[in-house]
Amino acid sequence: MLHQVLAEIDLKTLSVAPMMGCTDRHCRYLLRQISPHALLYTEMVVSGALIHGDADRNRRQRPEALRRCAIMAEDAGYQEVNRNVGCPSDRVQYGGIGACLMATPQLVGDCIAAMQSAVSIPVTVKCRIGIDDQDDYESFHAFVETVRAPGCRVFIVHARKAILAGLYGRAGLLPGWHSHPHSGAAARQVSVLTITTPQDKLIPWQ
Repeated sequence: MLHQVLAEIDLKTLSVAPMMGCTDRHCRYLLRQISPHALLYTEMVVSGALIHGDADRNRRQRPEALRRCAIMAEDAGYQEVNRNVGCPSDRVQYGGIGACLMATPQLVGDCIAAMQSAVSIPVTVKCRIGIDDQDDYESFHAFVETVRAPGCRVFIVHARKAILAGLYGRAGLLPGWHSHPHSGAAARQVSVLTITTPQDKLIPWQ
């Protein structure tokens, strides 16, 4: 019965988020037995780990490195490459990646352009609605517009802002920080775009 229900759910309606130390190949194999249709993400993998085999080499990712990684992902048979611009951890920030990249949308756009030019599979973006005090709708919309310009058409939005000053864990789930309206409003103003949010449906706009 469960398999029948899951089979009727659209591929991108049900997905399992990338979770460090959890969604490795063993976890994904188990989840695939439960649902052959769910969209499963790997753990977040930095470009240095793919190119150099060094998991700690996560310094300042650049378009060319990500282009090479996108090719490797497609060659390995993955169906999508997702650019993570949502992780707020100290270690990720130190490497100049994750949620802090929302402050440099043009760099994110350049990376997306480089990746999309090299592969035929979709290149998508996971992001927040903002970072620290930069959480107004105008900033979020500008980020989406800038990253959309090179051709990104799917944004997976964790509809909370990221606090980059070291507020993690349960503190990051405080009531009042969750904001779906930003995501929906951006989707309505940007053509040919799909924005998804956790605990929400796809928001497609043509």
